[in-house]
Amino acid sequence: MKNKAVGIGLLIMAATALLAFIVFERNGGLMAESLGRYGIEELQTAMSANKVALGEEDTTRKYFKLNGVHARTFALENGERISFYIYRSDKQREKGEEDFKKERAKYDMQIPEAYTAHNVLIHYWYQGETGSVTEYGERIGLAVKELLGES
Repeated sequence: MKNKAVGIGLLIMAATALLAFIVFERNGGLMAESLGRYGIEELQTAMSANKVALGEEDTTRKYFKLNGVHARTFALENGERISFYIYRSDKQREKGEEDFKKERAKYDMQIPEAYTAHNVLIHYWYQGETGSVTEYGERIGLAVKELLGES
């Protein structure tokens, strides 16, 4: 009788775990953007409002994986690119920034320009010299300020 009760208890636990897993997966699993303050929709809206039209998403190249997150990278009209690392929290984004600083130092990189807005790390992959005036740099900066509530 005791073994039967233990077996039923284990069966209930397994069914509960399976149900929790199904619900978890249907709600986006560990997709960072489903849990953080900003997701891709909010970022697209902010960029669009500042005349930064996101083109096709680049799903063929893998950019840096920073704190466990791969970027969502989009083409801009002039051939440049913008990448969004979307984390579940500001704290996780900060760790992503630390990872990027290590990569930047390792490869002696000057580009991309990096911006942050709460749970999002944004990289603007521009063409030209470091510190040069770029077509989208100011507009991306304005979009980030709007996301931060600074405009």
